[in-house]
Amino acid sequence: MSFAQQPVTIQLTEKDGLPDIEFYNVLEDKNGFIWLAADKGLFRYDGKSYLNLNHPQKRGLSVFGLYEDSQGRIWCNTISGQFFYIQNGKMILFTDLKDELKGQLPEFKVIDNQLIAFSEKGIFVIDVQTKKRNIIKDVNSKSPYYGYPFQYKNSLYFTFDNQINVLENKTIKHVFNFNSNINLPANNAFCALKNGLFFASFYNGKQHFFIKNDANFFKSYEVPKELEDKVIINVIERDNLLWFCTNRGVVVCTLIDNKINFKSSYLNDEYTTKIIKDKNNNYWITTLRNGVFVMPNIYIQKIDFNGSSNQVSSLCSVENEYLVYGTSDGKIGYWEKLTNNWKIFSLPSSAKVSQILYNAAFKSIFISQDNQAYIWNLSRNEIYSVPFFISSKGISIAANNDLLNASYDRASLIKNPFSNEQFDIKIRLNNPKWITKSNNPPKEDIRFKRAYTTLYSKKTNKKYVGFVDELMKFDTQNNAIPIRYKNKPLLAIDLQETEDGTIWVATFNDGLFAIKNDKVIKTLNSQNGLLSNQINKLKINVNELWIATDKGIQLYDVTIKSFKNLSKNDGLESYTISDMEVVGGSLYLSSNKGIYIIDRIKGFKNFIQPIVYFTSVAIEEKDTVLQNKYELAYDKNAIKFSFNSTGFQNTESIQYQYKMQGLNSNWIPLEKGIDFVRYASLPAGNYTFTVRAVNANGLFSENKTILIEVNAPFWQKWWFYIVLIVGVGAASWMYFKIRFARLEKEKQIAVEKAEMDKELVFSQLENLRSQMNPHFIFNALNSIQEYIVSNEKETASAFLVKFSRLIRIYLEHSRMSEVQLDDELKALHLYLELEKDRFEDTLNYSIHVSSEIDVKAIKIPSLFLQPYIENALKHGLLHKKENRILEINFKIDPKKSVLLCQISDNGIGREAAAILNQNRQFQHKSFATTANQKRVELINKTRKNKTEVTINDLVNEQNKACGTEVVIRIPLI
Repeated sequence: MSFAQQPVTIQLTEKDGLPDIEFYNVLEDKNGFIWLAADKGLFRYDGKSYLNLNHPQKRGLSVFGLYEDSQGRIWCNTISGQFFYIQNGKMILFTDLKDELKGQLPEFKVIDNQLIAFSEKGIFVIDVQTKKRNIIKDVNSKSPYYGYPFQYKNSLYFTFDNQINVLENKTIKHVFNFNSNINLPANNAFCALKNGLFFASFYNGKQHFFIKNDANFFKSYEVPKELEDKVIINVIERDNLLWFCTNRGVVVCTLIDNKINFKSSYLNDEYTTKIIKDKNNNYWITTLRNGVFVMPNIYIQKIDFNGSSNQVSSLCSVENEYLVYGTSDGKIGYWEKLTNNWKIFSLPSSAKVSQILYNAAFKSIFISQDNQAYIWNLSRNEIYSVPFFISSKGISIAANNDLLNASYDRASLIKNPFSNEQFDIKIRLNNPKWITKSNNPPKEDIRFKRAYTTLYSKKTNKKYVGFVDELMKFDTQNNAIPIRYKNKPLLAIDLQETEDGTIWVATFNDGLFAIKNDKVIKTLNSQNGLLSNQINKLKINVNELWIATDKGIQLYDVTIKSFKNLSKNDGLESYTISDMEVVGGSLYLSSNKGIYIIDRIKGFKNFIQPIVYFTSVAIEEKDTVLQNKYELAYDKNAIKFSFNSTGFQNTESIQYQYKMQGLNSNWIPLEKGIDFVRYASLPAGNYTFTVRAVNANGLFSENKTILIEVNAPFWQKWWFYIVLIVGVGAASWMYFKIRFARLEKEKQIAVEKAEMDKELVFSQLENLRSQMNPHFIFNALNSIQEYIVSNEKETASAFLVKFSRLIRIYLEHSRMSEVQLDDELKALHLYLELEKDRFEDTLNYSIHVSSEIDVKAIKIPSLFLQPYIENALKHGLLHKKENRILEINFKIDPKKSVLLCQISDNGIGREAAAILNQNRQFQHKSFATTANQKRVELINKTRKNKTEVTINDLVNEQNKACGTEVVIRIPLI
């Protein structure tokens, strides 16, 4: 049976965002972008997505003929005669030759700032700057077509009629003639070789090859039979191989000793239109009907089992000439290196083949399934079942060809099962003969615990077993010794030994440990080179340590201590690696996707330095025009940087690192697949955002930077501080100036208040003097004397009591600025009672207080009302002989803010009283009026609401004076 073996090929589909299935051309530009000319238009691939570029004047969708000029512009054309170029991300219409070409699709190049288009009308040469046109033709030929231009060593070759010509200085020069009797050549293709120019042409019904060497002539070469009847669309030389795009797949040939030999073919059912190799050694193949295919690494091959099981679970190498494998559905396959033949047969059970181990001494293979075990004697090509290593997790051959076996519940040492076997030296690897045989050697269980892997050290004759809880070493007597690191157990999943006796321990989640003399001498983990701390499998080949992790395959050179990595970006379709074997120059991997073959030397690609660039900058969640510097307002300082690195499947191979100088100076790595950084709120200041990309092999891109200036709010700017300092200084000066002025004013007020208090005291004394004037006292004492002379002792005593009480009240009130209205009323009653006696009971007075007035709550100035009453008596009622009436009324205004005191008498009036006073020879000096006026003025100076005194003259119907009314308004607030 022959299984196909070809490089891992990834088909890009709509799931990957591929916008079309019909492609005519592919090109990689100097920045690593992939350009695709398709039926639906022109697309640019950046490693993640496809950008469609269009022009409003473009007729139709399809584009052809991709070309990058010396300025990095991408050119393309349409079947309608339009030529476009891409510059700064925009499609620009250069020229339109629809009238000249009339629907013909020309091929073109852009060389030395000239667009050179080849057509049936001739060769159009158009200056890119001036757009001046020239048409060049061969006047000696009537051939309708100039085509297939190809630049080689500064010369532009093209085909014309049955010739190969060169265009130099706008002149056609003849180079080579085909036989004159051939049909018109068609489907021609040029290719630059290391030491020559290859040319293929299909005529007379078959393919013809020619190579021009430095002797300047074309020599015919034999065409491999696999290419004779195929139409060659495109050919390139890469990796010392010739790659032919044909109407039936890609054909790969070698060119050795001037002979072209067929090597292999791929995608045989596809009409391939173009093949290129990009900077990272990926092969891109466009097809006419089925999209785009990518070969990430031609040195990683995959075995196509033609529908058979791809679930390969175990491998073993036999004599370095055969590879034997087991599958998860109970099949055994084997491959012969010499003949490249694959064969497969089924075991009686369809259970998973968990382990395969070759015993070279007895030319036999141990096969363990989940429910059965077998020994395959290769020298006799016989196979039979055995009971002693069923469902093995790991088998190794120990001393004396004993078997050290790890199973789900124990580790066992099985004695040599070949004591009665017969063997030939020569092996016969073919589908075996099934026999029945009894073979049940002695077995010793060395520890009852679930085990995963075993190793027998040929250097120390010690046995190692990785258990679920410990890594144990067993001596020749099977005494167990645990091996730990920093007092913690090592949880081993696989064990291998290098030639120097170092035991390498692969763990579930802690990376890799190197052990010698039962001590850990080295650790490898994700911090110092491992792709992941989770390891699936190990394989030693001399000084090569092959490591299968859940993030890729690594080769660790134990001598120079360096890593090489393989990932999905290199063509690995799966990281679920079940086993590894080295056969000759290749590493074989078994996985859930099948068997992969990796060239141990060439399988590691030489990646170029990645190129990183910014894709967008968003401020406050809004995209902006890309620029080198941004200035942000202090309240609009949320910014997001998005970036990318070109290359196929870059999310698998590229990781980004960034730093924001001004915030931090250390590089911060992003997780794979993350290609943006967002800052929610940048403080005011100047920053430099820097990003770089690193690929799987540790190559860093050049740094890309963007400058950021976040403006401080105005209150944080230098001029604001100056204004603030000046303002604070001015405010302080004004404050202290005002404060000093206020203190001066307060001092002045205090002085004035002291003066006022002094004056008030003096005023009160004057009021007291007015109330205790000698005339009043004389009259009072006189009355007392009369009562005594008249022997009216009781009356005299009562009068004296009233007089003394009044004097005491006046003296008490003189010490207070305000008194309760109730106290003032009592004093007034006493005073009027005494005055009534003086008037010999001819005085009728009344004091009326409104019910709304709380006489105990309201206060009025002390010694304030009596002088006005005294005036009414002295100047109004004294000169009236009879019917003397005095009325005193207290009211409160509707707003309850003013106390109204009305003092009215029916005396002779102010005018008559003034006349009488003038006629007196001796005038008594009264303090009452002047003292009260002065006191009112003093009180009003200290109060917002003023006390008012109004004196009204009362007249009768004949307009004659009939008394006086004094209205006093005392504010309560």
